[in-house]
Amino acid sequence: LFRSLILSYLLLRLAAKRVFAPLEEADRKQQQFITQAEREFKLPLTVISAGVEVMEREQGPTENTKAIRRQVRKMTALVRKLGTLTVFQADRSGKSRVDLSALWRDALERNRERFERRNLILESQIGENVTVTGLADALKQTADELVENALTYAKHRAAFTLTEENGRVRLRAENDTELPEGSVDQVFDRFTVLENAAPDRTGLGLAYVKETVKAHNGRASARVTDGTFVLELEL
Repeated sequence: LFRSLILSYLLLRLAAKRVFAPLEEADRKQQQFITQAEREFKLPLTVISAGVEVMEREQGPTENTKAIRRQVRKMTALVRKLGTLTVFQADRSGKSRVDLSALWRDALERNRERFERRNLILESQIGENVTVTGLADALKQTADELVENALTYAKHRAAFTLTEENGRVRLRAENDTELPEGSVDQVFDRFTVLENAAPDRTGLGLAYVKETVKAHNGRASARVTDGTFVLELEL
């Protein structure tokens, strides 16, 4: 029996390596592509920006130069987000005790006027003294990404709940939606956007959220239930 268990274990390990090796290689190539794309985009964007600046200095701003500037800013923001994602994947050191309650109250307060301008109802239940040992900057950006996601896609209402139960931190972000019922965990995949995505969405924001959760040994899920888009994180 013992020999059979050992043999089964070895066979399972061998099978697992063969199954997951292509996935690991695909992920490695994707990260390599992202790093290369970031590097390749930086120089031409800098050249274009400098050229527009010279044109405006000599001839004054025009609708064309303003349009170019807008597109350059959009592409620069995308490149910056690509860089943030790859750097985060490479370096997950420097964890400290983070006050999530204060972090989330600050994120919501900073964006409260934006919700009001868009006539969105903002609801929140932020538990007291919810803390976690983690990456402060990554957790802050995660909060910003989730708030931005709600601002972009909510129809009338968005809500955020932060609690701590049995030593685990749970965050729930939700907003009303017209998406069909079911699991939508694919929103956490890089470059994946749902059918209701805005034209300028890149599919990187929630990918960063997923990486943050993974770095804290947590879980993330997304689903649509009764007309509500629900993101749940557990750290």
